[in-house]
Amino acid sequence: MGNHRSFSTICDYLGTRKRYIFYRQGHGPSRHRGNSRQNLVEVKSPVPDRGYIQCAIGPRHRALGYPWKKTDRTIAQLIGGHRDWAESYITFGFPEYDRDQLVQSAKNWVADGHQALKMVVAVDAGGWREDARRVRLVRDAIGDDIDLMLDANYMFSPDQARQLCRAVEDCNLTWFEEPLYQNDARALADLRHHTNIPISAGQMEGHRWRLRELIEHQAVDILQPNCCYVGGYTEARKAAHLAQAYNMRVANGGGWPIFNMHTMAGLMNGWRTEFHLEMWEVGKLLFKGTPDPVDNRVQIPDAPGLGFEPDLDVLRDSRITQPDR
Repeated sequence: MGNHRSFSTICDYLGTRKRYIFYRQGHGPSRHRGNSRQNLVEVKSPVPDRGYIQCAIGPRHRALGYPWKKTDRTIAQLIGGHRDWAESYITFGFPEYDRDQLVQSAKNWVADGHQALKMVVAVDAGGWREDARRVRLVRDAIGDDIDLMLDANYMFSPDQARQLCRAVEDCNLTWFEEPLYQNDARALADLRHHTNIPISAGQMEGHRWRLRELIEHQAVDILQPNCCYVGGYTEARKAAHLAQAYNMRVANGGGWPIFNMHTMAGLMNGWRTEFHLEMWEVGKLLFKGTPDPVDNRVQIPDAPGLGFEPDLDVLRDSRITQPDR
């Protein structure tokens, strides 16, 4: 249990206290070289205080996934078994990038074969107008055949979000993720009824009752339960089944692709897994044998349970003994 506790501590620390960005060679603004540890940059986190008990259950639920190996089945098979793969997308467009760096990063990912990208909005000092300029630059650079999503991390007021939507509605956006403060279900529903851009939300919600609120208010087109924050695979599956009753797809937001790929693959209405650079690279540091996306999908490993093993040496070296520092 010592190693499980260490992993849970790391997840809690990364998820609720600080946010980290990894710059992959050839994709980051400074073309950083070296290993992932050297490419770690710390920035402030916008994560709200919501559902901490469920967030704490999530890492433990995943850690307890190791006894599931006795079934000789993957978690994707155990929670539904719809497919042994899931579609993928790359979150690349961080606010640390200037316009030229943002465009070049998008081009690099497309050149690598990825056809679905997501960029961050709502944090630039230039406000929604600068966001609109950046969105148009990226769309012009990657063309119309690449899916492009936006993520505001619930940082817009309703009027700001509506202004941005109006400014970029002709950019053929796949979804606008968590545009409004506190994921206000009433305000999200109003925004959804005033834009043709699909609205998604739910990645950081700590329990299924908040996700139910989003559905009942007709606030979203795509629900985004994240097994790391909603309370593990069982709660994520309940949320997905609720969405399915309303003919709604679920997509991974909030990162941690190596865990959420099982939800997206195993469930009939599961859609895309988010490969967010920071959590993607953290997963590769902490575990051995984690898959990368290839040809716009991630293949579920054949090994039972999660399909990969913790790197106990890295976990031991990474253990946080003073999380307040």
